[in-house]
Amino acid sequence: MVIDHKAIELHGKVVIEKAIMKPPFTMPNFMTEEACFFYVIKGENHIVSTDGKETLKKNQSILMKCGNYFSSAIKEEDEEYYEAVAVHFDPEVMQKIYANDLPKFLTEEKKNKRVSSKIAEDVLFQKYIDGIMF
Repeated sequence: MVIDHKAIELHGKVVIEKAIMKPPFTMPNFMTEEACFFYVIKGENHIVSTDGKETLKKNQSILMKCGNYFSSAIKEEDEEYYEAVAVHFDPEVMQKIYANDLPKFLTEEKKNKRVSSKIAEDVLFQKYIDGIMF
């Protein structure tokens, strides 16, 4: 059950969203042509994609191409709710933001075709999420 959901939009597209849910909660995600940075604040998340299964615990994150995947919010023993933040990188929004000068990483063809990459727990990501909280 979704307890709370907030989103910030830019050019009609969701750029940042935060959700609080009562686990267990499973939902499919069908954002085909965007990437996202997904950060777990409370609880645990199991993500199943074409790359396999990743488990994210509190303060862990993943950078992924948001194609078809399933996400399951799991309750940790000491947490009543699951809470996460997603930062979306929609191609149209990115092109508008970088209209005059696209960064090199957006124009290079990547050799790695993985759709997700789990990111090691880092205090900088935690501070970033703290800074963008609604």
